[in-house]
Amino acid sequence: MRYSIPRLVIAATQSGSGKTTIATGLLSALREQGIAVQSFKVGPDYIDPGYHTMASGRPAHNLDSWLVPEQVLPELFTRTMEGSDIAVIEGVMGLYDGGREGVSSTAAIAKLLKAPVVLVLDVKSMGASAAAIACGFRDYDPEVNLAGVILNRLGSATHEEMIRRAMKDAGIRVLGALRRDDSLKMPERHLGLVPVAENEGERHAIEVLARAEGRIELRALGLGFTRKGEKPREEHRRAAREALTMAEREITSGRWDMVILDEINYAVKFGLIAEQELGALLERRPKNLHLVCTGRDACPLLLERADLITEMRGLRHPFESGIKAQKGIEF
Repeated sequence: MRYSIPRLVIAATQSGSGKTTIATGLLSALREQGIAVQSFKVGPDYIDPGYHTMASGRPAHNLDSWLVPEQVLPELFTRTMEGSDIAVIEGVMGLYDGGREGVSSTAAIAKLLKAPVVLVLDVKSMGASAAAIACGFRDYDPEVNLAGVILNRLGSATHEEMIRRAMKDAGIRVLGALRRDDSLKMPERHLGLVPVAENEGERHAIEVLARAEGRIELRALGLGFTRKGEKPREEHRRAAREALTMAEREITSGRWDMVILDEINYAVKFGLIAEQELGALLERRPKNLHLVCTGRDACPLLLERADLITEMRGLRHPFESGIKAQKGIEF
């Protein structure tokens, strides 16, 4: 059997864009759903991981290819992920900012771990230019897998619609949208955030940040389709159709040699997509396209057709099993 580690990088165009706000809220929201989430921070930062730890209930860890040889990082990452369901990795500064030749930049770590990147954009005082910036970050390094963007500090519904339209025209997915809200802003000083131990309202801050989860499309990130025990709503039905349309586009485009269908799994699980409909779609996939799904609670059809099944529970770690993880990383 082969396994991989579900993982996601939260990056930004620059410092102060809202990476920690969004990453911390995401950690707290996933923890509330009963998901064992492990956080990481790119670079030697010790302040942001303090907020991560409070939100996730687990010690945060650093990923730094300047301090640690890059060939060692995948092993450290895998060992740290033992017993966790998913990794949320917060970047440092802007996506491509690092040492000489980009060493230990967020982009370098994302490529090393073959992790999709979600770019946080502070869109205050801009409109369609936000899409131009996102296109630049997407095209600067084609090896970086930019999964989509989260719009931060929006001023109004009209402002959001304007940018969403520009992103759609540019072929970039909007995975979340947050309005300007001072209660979501974390206290700062000249070297960055105030350490969690010095922030008297840290617990309240984490609770406030978790509310941002409702404005981020967790289902589109592959992080869950709905809360535990919650009945599907109309928005979930729309999301299911969107997920199926997206899967059809990815499966038939000929651009990929691997596709992850966890979003479809949730839709089938909740009865929003018929298994027969999914089966018909899978019949159309090219022979060289590999199908990936999460083993836990996956529908039988996906388990039967999958070339790679991911599952971390009950596994000591891939190194001891001599198995292969996601394409490009040999564990």
